Amino acid sequence: MANLAEVIVRYRVHRRQVATMKLQEQTWAAIGARLSARLRRSGQDDPFEAMESVSDDTLNRLGVSMSEIEHEVAKAAGSWARITARPAITTPAVVLARQAWQGGRGRVVTRHEVGRH
Repeated sequence: MANLAEVIVRYRVHRRQVATMKLQEQTWAAIGARLSARLRRSGQDDPFEAMESVSDDTLNRLGVSMSEIEHEVAKAAGSWARITARPAITTPAVVLARQAWQGGRGRVVTRHEVGRH
């Protein structure tokens, strides 16, 4: 798409979007989707087929370590902190940067990035 002369898609970023308000739940769902796909590819049953939602406890029972879950949530928070770091929406960026710093134990975002937000 880099060769296109005009913008064909714009992603609207705003203070109360679901991606940041429900970051943890969406990250759990993404981890669950990857786990589900891996299990189905290996011929195993999909443990999420009858589930309504995914939690960190569910993922942990299925073999995903709590540290892996925390790291994935921190990565998502760090990514969204960078996306939302605009003058009109700085408050979410600060909250997300802190979440990424704490959950990622300093491995996901740098101290400098947190301070910048």
